[in-house]
Formats: sequence, structure tokens, C-alpha cells
Amino acid sequence: MDIKRLLSGALAAALLVLPGCHRAEPEPVDPHAGMVEVPYGSEGYVWVRDQKGVALSEFTAADFAVEDGIARYSGPYGSKIGVDVSEHQLDIDWQQVKEAGIDFAIIRAGYRGATQGSLNTDPYFRQNIQGALDAGLEVGAYIFSQATSRAEAVAEANYLIALLEDHKDQITMPVVFDWEIPAMDDARTKPLDGDSAVTEFAAAFCGAIAREGYTPGVYMNRHVGYSQYDLIDLADCLLWFSAPGAGWSDFYYRHSMWQYTFEGEVPGIPTAVDMNLYIELPPPATPTPEPAE
Repeated sequence: MDIKRLLSGALAAALLVLPGCHRAEPEPVDPHAGMVEVPYGSEGYVWVRDQKGVALSEFTAADFAVEDGIARYSGPYGSKIGVDVSEHQLDIDWQQVKEAGIDFAIIRAGYRGATQGSLNTDPYFRQNIQGALDAGLEVGAYIFSQATSRAEAVAEANYLIALLEDHKDQITMPVVFDWEIPAMDDARTKPLDGDSAVTEFAAAFCGAIAREGYTPGVYMNRHVGYSQYDLIDLADCLLWFSAPGAGWSDFYYRHSMWQYTFEGEVPGIPTAVDMNLYIELPPPATPTPEPAE
């Protein structure tokens, strides 16, 4: 037996239990490193990735109230009440809509098929846009996107631009990219769930729309906004946030429009309709460059 080795081992074991002698513990791992806690509707607060450099929302719950199905904003900026419509709302009496106090309409101009990918015009688009304009509403438009590449997103933008050509000087509200993943299992966009590559599609769409002189916008819900888009790359796009029933527009990042219900009731519209609140935010401040050393 090696006596020296035995004694050395016994001494080391004794030192481990002497007062004041402690083995260094590893630093605890922060499970929320690189994340930020945000309000998330009925789920309360949740942790999402921190998109550093993206302007934050100025809104608070105290800025909003929903009374008799109409959302109101009482913060420092102006606001407008609006609807977004498609063929699902059937024949709309736009004069009644205007008289009911609605300020604007975002009208679906077209859509890409979820499984085959063809581009289609909403069958009610032309009568909706003409009727809303004739009634004196401000008007914007959107396309339901199922783009699976940058090229498809640009094609959708060009398709929408062509549809709006006859009314180009009358479009004063945003022209919007509405990218969603339908419930069907064979949707073309299904493999892109959670893939931030979709940011490139949205940015390309917005660039094409902006070059035509329209205000480009991107529609999103919480899941897409927090986990899909890299919002730093959409800084030039107006953000339209969908959170029906939330009580206030609680998206953590700067946005201008809140879709607050899918079940609105408006005279002149024969079905339930999506309703929106648009807040007239000033342009984002340009960061002051750091002085040269």
C-alpha cells in the first residue's frame, strides 16, 4: 500500500469539511437571459426574447377604454376608429357605416391561396373600396399573404399595387402585409412557423409598397410579433397589432394600430366585423449619433 498516497487523500478529505473551506459553487444560470417580460393577454405576463434596439410602445392600460363595443384612446395623440373588411362581410352600406362614427376602413384587396399559392382578388374589393371612398371614409388595404419566399412577397406587393392603381391618390391609410399560418395541415406556410426568415418577406413587401408612395404596414398577433419577426428590420413599417379582448393595446413594441375585436357590430355591416383603433403617433425619433472622439 502507498502510505503517502493514502495520507494525502485523507488530508484532502479532511480539508473539505474544515470550517471556512468551501468548494466554489458555479454561478446560477439565468433562465431569462436575453429575454424581457411582457403582458400577454389572458396569460398574464410571459418572457419573450428581447429585441434590442426596437422602439418600445408608449401605451399603458390607462390610455384605453372599451365602452359599448367601441375602443377609445385617451393618451396624448389623436386616434381614429375603423373596421377591416373582406368578402366575409358581404354587401356593406358604407354610408350607414360612416354615420355610425367609423373613420376608416382597411379593405382586403386580395389573397394568396393557402394550399395552391395562387393570387386572387377579393370578390368584394372593388365595391368596398368605391363605397367606402364615396361615403367619405379614409381607406387603406391589405393582402392576405401566404408567401413562402421573398420573391412571392414582392409579387403580392405588385399584385396589390396594381389593384389600387385606380385609387392611388385616395389611399390615406396603410397598405398592409397580413402574413398568417392557417389551421389546415397542408398550408404552404406551415413549415415557416416561428422562422424569422419571414421578416425578409415583410420587409421586401413594405419596400415595394413604400416606393409607390403608400404607407406600408405589417399585421401581426402576439405569436408572430414576438417569435417570428425581427422587428428591427421592420422599422420603416407601420405595425398593426391584433389582440382581441385584451382591454388595451399591450404589445411591448411601438405600434400604431390595434385590432381589438373580431365581433364588432356596426350599422350597415350585416355580419360581425373586425374593429380597430388607429393612434396617430409622431414619426419615431432619429437617434442622435455619438460624437466622434
